[in-house]
Amino acid sequence: MKRRDKIIAITSGSIGGLLMLLLIVNGLVLSPLKRIEEQKRITQEKLDEYTVQKRQQDNARKRLMEVANRRVGDDELRVSETIRVRLDQLLHQCGLGNDRLSLKPMTGQRVSGAYREVGWVVRARGSLEQITDFFYLLSQQPFLLRVDDVSMQPVARSTDLDLEAKCSTIVLDLAKNEKLAEVELGTGGLDIPLESQERQRFAVITQRDLFRPYIPRPAEPAPPQVVRAPEPPPAPPAPAPPAPEPELAMSRFKVVGLPTWNGEAEVLVRDLETGTTRSYRCGESLAGGTIAHVDYRPMPNPDNAALMVYSRVIVRVDSDYYAIDLGRTLAQRRRLKQDELPESLQAVSVPVEDKTSTVAAEVPES
Repeated sequence: MKRRDKIIAITSGSIGGLLMLLLIVNGLVLSPLKRIEEQKRITQEKLDEYTVQKRQQDNARKRLMEVANRRVGDDELRVSETIRVRLDQLLHQCGLGNDRLSLKPMTGQRVSGAYREVGWVVRARGSLEQITDFFYLLSQQPFLLRVDDVSMQPVARSTDLDLEAKCSTIVLDLAKNEKLAEVELGTGGLDIPLESQERQRFAVITQRDLFRPYIPRPAEPAPPQVVRAPEPPPAPPAPAPPAPEPELAMSRFKVVGLPTWNGEAEVLVRDLETGTTRSYRCGESLAGGTIAHVDYRPMPNPDNAALMVYSRVIVRVDSDYYAIDLGRTLAQRRRLKQDELPESLQAVSVPVEDKTSTVAAEVPES
């Protein structure tokens, strides 16, 4: 064999041996390591998922104990009678205990092994202020109470209303020998003054007089013309105090109502510091822009997509639109995308690049 052939044979054999060695190392070392890393990754994902489920379970258990400790009792008949007596006391306290008052027992949802819903259907007649007092007292009760299916109908040739509402609570199905704390009613919830500052927040309901026919506001007379002698030039004004930060100023104002009167939407904004409420209409200035629309479409809550928000006011700032949901402050406004706008605004809106702009807040007068 020639020298050249020997070199080729030795080189080929070396390369073949090296490849064989790599295959052996990969089969005995690298492949097991990859399988171990994959198992580690899967185990870590399962551990993270379990941690999240455990946290959710602890939060649900804490919330369940808070609810359980506000129940009236575990005997369905005793709980039903206790609720009836308390409702009758509150109705008489508000002046609704007339001959139109009736309480009809009701049973709601039942989940075997969990809870049963018991309560009463309340029917009464009275003024809007008396009904507002009744709902305020219900909100201050120490026990767990749910109010739904509320209906109010105006009485012909009268300022009274016919009220119908369902008031219910739950009775838990406890395990054998399980004991939990209960709410002892006594006189708790009956000594709440109707002249308190908390009750005054409900005054906007009666001030609006929801069932009164629409009456146009009379035109204001023109002020008389007064001719005055020229006055000397005023002294230079003192320097104005620094204006509050826009976001801080807007955080004290909250959207508390979006009613519609005679086909025209209104925006009710409350000053959280003074407790005063002011009404705005489309075209007026608010939150550093102009009210463009009051939207009643159901849309997902921006903080929790599982919940829905059913109304909002839309404000135009320059070429952007911002939404302020009912129950949020002006500082919690959020910029709307093109596909989130109602059809009436999409026709006049031009898509722009996503940007963050700072605008001076126009704060409602207190």
